[in-house]
Amino acid sequence: MRCGSRIVNEGAFKFEVLTKCGEPAFVDERVEYGVTRLYPPRHNLSLDYGEPLVIEEWTYDFGPRKFKRLLRFENGILEQIRVLDYGH
Repeated sequence: MRCGSRIVNEGAFKFEVLTKCGEPAFVDERVEYGVTRLYPPRHNLSLDYGEPLVIEEWTYDFGPRKFKRLLRFENGILEQIRVLDYGH
């Protein structure tokens, strides 16, 4: 994604995106829990381990002649950049 003359790629940290693109127009944050089933050796029972995953979705609005962008962060790392409709 281009922010002026700077480029942001998936894998970037939140502070890198803020430095290059500034504050987003909107931020949505939530915590999801992924469950991992553990099977200890030589035991007949399993353990479910829930690890929190902090999801943040940032929306950037670059104006009416450019498309908005939705950036999805997982635990502070940019995982996905989606193109939305035209901005305002």
